[in-house]
This record gives sequence, structure tokens and C-alpha cells, in this order.
Amino acid sequence: MKHTLTFAALLLLGTSFAAPARAENVIIAECHGNGADFYLSDFDRENIAEAGKSVGLPPPTSADAILVVDRRTGAYHWDSRSRAAIARECGGKEDELALFEGIQPKPGLWQARLGATRLDGCPPIMEQFFPKSPGALPPEWQQPRPLTYQAPFHPDKLEMTKTLEAQGKSKITWRSVGNDAWEAEVFSELFGQIPAGEGLGSKMTWNLKVKSPSEITHISTVHIVLPAEAAAVLGGKDCKMVSANAWVRVGD
Repeated sequence: MKHTLTFAALLLLGTSFAAPARAENVIIAECHGNGADFYLSDFDRENIAEAGKSVGLPPPTSADAILVVDRRTGAYHWDSRSRAAIARECGGKEDELALFEGIQPKPGLWQARLGATRLDGCPPIMEQFFPKSPGALPPEWQQPRPLTYQAPFHPDKLEMTKTLEAQGKSKITWRSVGNDAWEAEVFSELFGQIPAGEGLGSKMTWNLKVKSPSEITHISTVHIVLPAEAAAVLGGKDCKMVSANAWVRVGD
């Protein structure tokens, strides 16, 4: 993480504005390459220099400048053009001018709340390999630790995403599936090696949702399609292992 933003919770907004009105707070543009999402930060425009300082930028030349976050490179820059112009440069369309609702997790002490693993349609022999209660998991996984989230929040910047990619274990591409919610397929390279007719369709997915500034839910689902021969011997064919977990802010 190159810079740590100190933005507080993003202001909750409507889905769009009928006309581009001047916002009283600094606007953040999140550039994806196929468009841009626009958010309001907690910095008012009188303190716009502090917003730049949070990410290592000098003050902008205009008090109406927009702070652009390029999710493809992780770089930040100021842009004094209209939202329409920024959206076009980010690969979007002129009409993509909405300010989106967003929840920003607060920095502080966060703790993992690990749920039990639920098996649906799996052979009985597989149950012995998965813990049935959080108590069966390593206690260090549940120790509170200090965390700071970049704003606007995006799971690309989470430690679990960066670690898996840095170690070459899995390329993770998060896609938006709703307000403050994302989904990603994990270890797709590994599951992709399963030949057709021998369990094609097996995959692992992560679903993440920011429910409030103090809670993030994380559901991990492993879907295994057993080959016909194995299903005949073990029983079951479509096996799902679902673990519902959460990160909760427990202190400053």
C-alpha cells in the first residue's frame, strides 16, 4: 500500500443527480478502465489540501478538482475537468455522471468472526476434512489487529487479495454485484485444469459486502462437481462448502 487515506465514512447519497451540481465535499473518482465511479469524501473543499496530503499529492490548482484513483495502477492525481470528461478518459460514457452510495470502513482494531463450514450435497467422507465450528480453527485467526482501509473502499486493496496475487497463488478480479458488494472467483487457474467430463464446473468464489463502517461480511463458497465415477461410489455429485465469516471493528 503506497499511501493510507484517512477519509471517514463516505456520505450516503442518492443514486444520481439530475444535473452536475457543485459538491461541498471533495469528489473521488474511482477509475476502472471501463468507466469511473464517483464518491464524496469526508473532506470539505475548504480543506482540499488535506485530501491531497492523505495520498501524497500537493494541493490542486482548483478548489473544484476531483481526486482520481486509478485502480489499474494504484496511482492518484488531481483532475479539474468535468465528471463526464473523467468518465470518458476512464473508458466510460458521457452519461456516467452518478455519485454512488458507498460505505467506508473505519480504521481501528478489527477482529475476524469465523463461522462454521456448511456442507450441502457432499459425500459424508468429506465432512471430516472441514471444521464444524469456529473453535476448530487456529486461534490466531481470530486475534484483533489494527487495520486502515483506503478510501473509497475496494477489495482490490485488501491484504488477502494482495497476498494471494503477490505469492502467485491466484489472480483475483473483483466485480461489483450490488451496493458495497463484490464477488471474485479464486484459484480459477487450478479449477480450470479439471478436464471436461471430470468435474468441469468446480470453482471457489468469495462474496464480500461492507454492511456498515464497522462490519464486513465474507462468504467463501467451494463448489465441487464430482466425476460420475466418484459420485457413484461416494454419493452426491454437486457438493458445496459454504463458510460465512465477518470482520468486525472492536475498538480504536
